[in-house]
Amino acid sequence: MKKNVEVSSAQGIYDFQMWEACVRGDLLLWLAARIGVDRKLIVKVACLCAREALIHITVGDPRPRLLLETVERWTRGEATVEDVRATASALAYPENTKPAFHATYAVVNAARTIYSVPAYYAANAVVRAARANPSETAQATSLARSAGHVRSVIPWPAIETAIGNLSESFLYM
Repeated sequence: MKKNVEVSSAQGIYDFQMWEACVRGDLLLWLAARIGVDRKLIVKVACLCAREALIHITVGDPRPRLLLETVERWTRGEATVEDVRATASALAYPENTKPAFHATYAVVNAARTIYSVPAYYAANAVVRAARANPSETAQATSLARSAGHVRSVIPWPAIETAIGNLSESFLYM
């Protein structure tokens, strides 16, 4: 496994110091999903990030919260993909204010991580959660907080194991 970690670092995938120093949760989550970290962990992190954006949803609209709760139940094995899709279908028309729109899509993309391209949708959930904030400073803070979420749910040993399980052909893509 050590050889693969060295090779992957040489190829610019990541090493421990880069993993710890990165302040962009979307990049960390994309990497974790791309190298094959357990999808439930990826979705769990996407949910943590999307949950922070719920403050931007109009009071009285329970749909994003209900979808997020359904996705979180899926991560614990308490809901099916069909449950998630059925709940997500109620969000076909998100609110049109910019913060609410991004917050809603943070939740929707966390859900899509379950049944579609996990690297794209998980990273997009993090970015949408950040964009729900009104200022660039708040967006950067959100991305940094999300990096902490990624590292708390997916510690370096899980990344190292996933890298060790990659085929040689993946390392040189």
